[in-house]
Amino acid sequence: MNILKQYLSRAKEIIGDRSPDEILYDQKVLAWLRYGQSIKAAIEMANQASPGEALMVTDENIAYVEDYYDHLLNHTSIMDKLSKIS
Repeated sequence: MNILKQYLSRAKEIIGDRSPDEILYDQKVLAWLRYGQSIKAAIEMANQASPGEALMVTDENIAYVEDYYDHLLNHTSIMDKLSKIS
């Protein structure tokens, strides 16, 4: 398996299957992160905009949530770059 297929397979494992509403919620969180907001602030703003998809962030899960969105932010950047060269 080539490295791109390995990466895409691993990214799918981490990100998982997402509904259209979950994808929209994630995009809102990522937009706020790109604007320089903290993960807690980005989630609070996304929760206000999409209360049906609101995440419940606690001290116990904030590190996991932050890691997830950091990975998703990097993944979207990689995919954007790949789309420009293919």
